[in-house]
Amino acid sequence: MTTFRLTKLLCVFSILAVALVAAAAIGFPSAIDQYAPFESTTSECLICGRMRTVERRWMQSPAESIYVGDDSLWMQPQVDSEHDHWWAACSTEERPGWFDYSMIGCGGGVGGVSTLHHVATNRGADVAQPLVNEYLQLTQGGDLKSVRNFVQYRVMPALQDRPRAPAVAQ
Repeated sequence: MTTFRLTKLLCVFSILAVALVAAAAIGFPSAIDQYAPFESTTSECLICGRMRTVERRWMQSPAESIYVGDDSLWMQPQVDSEHDHWWAACSTEERPGWFDYSMIGCGGGVGGVSTLHHVATNRGADVAQPLVNEYLQLTQGGDLKSVRNFVQYRVMPALQDRPRAPAVAQ
């Protein structure tokens, strides 16, 4: 009788131990995703307009993904397919320590390719093409400040200088 109870107790204990290990194995990865330190940085290629996200998570090797959007598809025929990407960070999200709040930092991106694509879409290829040519020459120089200034002072005004609709007589 005593051995039957002991065997039954050991059986129940082993089932509970397996259930506890399984619950920990299932819950541990999600707890790591929610509470462990991480850093995720999104960058844009100033030449082709692709977006790259690099994620660094606790106890994992960095993961990189590249997104090809409408802007980069539009720019693709105008750039060398074998170009060296020039990545400029746009945003960062990070949790510096366990159970900390995640912090988001935006800004720093240039938006050159996307703004040029908007100029081509809204003002036409005849307005955008000279700007694209000048932009690509500037990116070859490797001076980020010059590229930013060009986008801000030459490309953005071209987007904003839209022909006005004629006034309607009442």
